[in-house]
Amino acid sequence: MIISIGFACIVIFAATRNVIVTFYAIHCVGFICAAELSLQVLRGYEMGISESIGTIMVIGFSVDYVVHLAAHYVHSAAITRHPRSTEAIAEMGISIFSGAMTTLGSAVFLFGGKLGFFQKFAFMISTTVLLSLAYSLIYFIALSHGFGPEGSTGHIGRAFKQCIKLFKRRDKKTKRRDSKRLDEQVVM
Repeated sequence: MIISIGFACIVIFAATRNVIVTFYAIHCVGFICAAELSLQVLRGYEMGISESIGTIMVIGFSVDYVVHLAAHYVHSAAITRHPRSTEAIAEMGISIFSGAMTTLGSAVFLFGGKLGFFQKFAFMISTTVLLSLAYSLIYFIALSHGFGPEGSTGHIGRAFKQCIKLFKRRDKKTKRRDSKRLDEQVVM
C-alpha cells in the first residue's frame, strides 16, 4: 500500500509540479485510504486476495478526483488561492461528480451478485467513491481555499530558478575571490 501511495505521489507531483498541492492531495489520499480500510475492518473483512486487490483499487479511485482538482488549481490563471480554488471547483466539480455517479451506478449492479467477491467489491467501490468525492470536493478544496499556494509558491520550476540564481551568485563571488588572490600573488 505504501508503494502505491508513493506512486500516487509521483503521479500527482508530475501533474501539478507543486510540492504544497502534492502534499495536500496525498494527505487527502491517505485519509481516504485510512477511512476505507477502517470501514472494511468494521464490516469484518479479513485481508485476503479480493481485499488486497480492492485495496489497490482504493488508492487508484482516491487519487482520481483529487488529482483533477489539484491540476486545475495549479494551472489556473488566477494568482491568489481563493479564485483558484473557486475556479477548480466550478470547472471540475460537475465532471468529478458525474464520474462518481457513473462509478456508483456500476457498483450498484455488483451488489446483486451471488458471490461474496462481488459483494465486497461493490462495497469497496461505492464507499471509496463516496469518500473520494467528499474528501476531494470538500476537504481538498477547503485546504486549497484556506492554505493553498499563491502564484508560483511551491512550484518546482520556481525552486530550480532559485537554485540557479544561488549558484550563479556563488560562482560570481568565487570568481571575484579568485581574481583578488591572483592580483595579490602578482603584487608579491
